[in-house]
Amino acid sequence: MIKKVFLHIFSFFGGVLNGMLGVGAGSVILGVMYACGEEQRAHASVFAFVIPLCIVSLLFSPVKTDSSMLWIIAGCCLGSVVGTLLVKKVSGKLLKALFALVIIYSGIRSII
Repeated sequence: MIKKVFLHIFSFFGGVLNGMLGVGAGSVILGVMYACGEEQRAHASVFAFVIPLCIVSLLFSPVKTDSSMLWIIAGCCLGSVVGTLLVKKVSGKLLKALFALVIIYSGIRSII
């Protein structure tokens, strides 16, 4: 019960980060799910959370999108499908390492 409440509270904060920064919900939810012992379901669940959040962010974004942006969005959607199919074939250890590298790289790029 406490785990579910914990997940619900942090999912809200992940949504706030997603709306403000355009990133964050997947990272927050993944970390919280790991902490709650939901490691096996974490990556697949994050895919399910991120796509709707991105669509909401796109719809309410103050930035107008042009046709080139729509092609980028289409490419990301296609990549999401491929990634979802590949996640079944990759070990949990490798997924953790890849995720950590992406987060570290993103953090360094944000500072520079």
